[in-house]
Amino acid sequence: MMWHWSSDLQFGRMAPQRTRGGAPTALVSLIGHRQYRRCAKDVYYFLQSSVCLKQLGYSMLELVIVSIFPEMRDLIIEIHQKSHAN
Repeated sequence: MMWHWSSDLQFGRMAPQRTRGGAPTALVSLIGHRQYRRCAKDVYYFLQSSVCLKQLGYSMLELVIVSIFPEMRDLIIEIHQKSHAN
């Protein structure tokens, strides 16, 4: 299957329409229909970010590694501490 820019463009236009029918009633009544649609659109465009997708992928990889090799948890925590110290 080849990527085509028009299919992405069409999906981008249809995404906000898809959120209208499946909105949780309690959430919409709490924040309002317009605000819900605006937030859904923001989340959709945020998820299109390559940086966001890379971070999500790395986080999922980290969870898989810790699940398979629990003894590496301390090493991963140490790596996070070192990266936040810099």
